[in-house]
Amino acid sequence: TVFPTSGTRTVINIIKYEKCKYTPLKLTFINKFGAYQEIWMFANSILSMATSEERYKSNILTNGTYNTYDPQIKLLTKNGNQSLKLNSDYYPESYNEVFRQLFLSEKVWILYGGQTLGVNIESKQITYKTSLTDSLINYTIDVSFAFDTINNIR
Repeated sequence: TVFPTSGTRTVINIIKYEKCKYTPLKLTFINKFGAYQEIWMFANSILSMATSEERYKSNILTNGTYNTYDPQIKLLTKNGNQSLKLNSDYYPESYNEVFRQLFLSEKVWILYGGQTLGVNIESKQITYKTSLTDSLINYTIDVSFAFDTINNIR
């Protein structure tokens, strides 16, 4: 509470956040004005990885015989891509516009593990929430890292 000298009283509400239970992650994106904008994801985030591979059949005959321990179907390439399921925690209804711009942004980065990494928003749909119908407003966003787990650039 602040007491000005004019005799009126002004009440300032202060929201105090305790130390986050989860590691907060910062998303940075280019908004509709072409400026960098940040939004924090305070709730639980889940890291996952999907792999892809290419196989081929090889000729394993040597002098008309073959060894049963030598596989005929072999891997040509194998790679993976990691993704995160991010949860925003609770935001005011006015942040619906910020999330809209995040979903529409072509360039998005995340501060993850002390590094700034490019990500792609994999979620294709957003349902705008209101405090009237949803009480507390939080969003879940799926992002994938914009690079392969095994760097295959040659």
